[in-house]
Amino acid sequence: MASKFSRKSSSHSEEDMNKVREENAYLRKTLEEVCRQKEAPSDSQNNHCFLERILALETLREKNSQQILAKDQEIASLRQLLRSDSAEVVTSLHAQLNQQRAEAQMRERLFQALKQETEELKNKLAAVSAKCQVLENTGKSGTADGHAATGNSTLMEEQLKDALEKNQQWLVYDQQRETYVKAVLAETYQLEQELRQAHKALQQKEKEEERDVEIQQCYEKLVGELEREQQKGQQLLTEHQQLRKELEEERLKSAELQQQVNILQKSLLNQHEDQSRMTVLEQQIQVSARDLEDEKRDNQHLQWQLHRVLKELRKAKDKVAILESEKAQRETSASVSNACTELESVPKDPKSFTSPTRAHNLLDESFLECPNCRVQYPTSRHRELLVHIDQCFETN
Repeated sequence: MASKFSRKSSSHSEEDMNKVREENAYLRKTLEEVCRQKEAPSDSQNNHCFLERILALETLREKNSQQILAKDQEIASLRQLLRSDSAEVVTSLHAQLNQQRAEAQMRERLFQALKQETEELKNKLAAVSAKCQVLENTGKSGTADGHAATGNSTLMEEQLKDALEKNQQWLVYDQQRETYVKAVLAETYQLEQELRQAHKALQQKEKEEERDVEIQQCYEKLVGELEREQQKGQQLLTEHQQLRKELEEERLKSAELQQQVNILQKSLLNQHEDQSRMTVLEQQIQVSARDLEDEKRDNQHLQWQLHRVLKELRKAKDKVAILESEKAQRETSASVSNACTELESVPKDPKSFTSPTRAHNLLDESFLECPNCRVQYPTSRHRELLVHIDQCFETN
């Protein structure tokens, strides 16, 4: 609505400016004609020019009255638009008010120019009336031609009276227009004040809205901080409870330790005599620890040697098996030959005969032991010892 009104007002202002320019051009032409006829004008021509000028002024007055009505309508629409609370309407009204102010200033300038022109016309009309009075005075002492001139002078006097009446009406119209312009300026000033108040109210409303938004943001921020503080407080409470539990546990532990300390103090008091024994035992423990370390080193060395011995034993096992097979063959051949010889020759002394059971007992008297677990086996069971050594080192 504001845009439509601004377009209408701009179109009206352009039309009014065109009309005023045309009227100014017409007035300039009439003034130029009056100035040309100033040197030797006739009374009838002057009266005719003044009558045309008066008619032009009357038409201008009607146009101005129409313009004033249009301005009244514009002011009424401005008041209606000013009552609305829209920010866009306020800004458009502000722009329209500035435009109307510029147009009012322009019209005021035109009005001052027209006022000056009317004053000049009044002065010229007074000069023409004085000239007519002089002609009337000279016409009374003339001839019959003078009587005709007096008739013309009476006609001119009537026309001049009519012109004076028109001029008086024009003066009244000027006064009315001046008062109306003042009223319009007062109304525009009032509208400007109302517009300023509306603009201030709008700014105040925007500030209040911004303040409400800031207050809401601050409130939300404070609520968030309060929630975080509550969470921190809850965490601190849980930590405090946990610390209290730990403190109770530490107190119980400290009480138990205190009891143990008391018992130890009593035992220390009772065992003061055994301190020397403890020192001796500690020394023995240190010595045994050193011996144990030495034994560990020896054991590691023995294990290394044992691995080497095992390898050699495995090789020896193979050799022993070969030798035993060869020995068995030899023994069988020897036993056969011995049996033959024994059958041939009977022994004279039975004590000289050594039985195989006695040889077997001699093998049982000598022992072999496992290097790892120190288990002893008789020499006759050397095969079992080899199997035991393999199993013992595999398990370890």
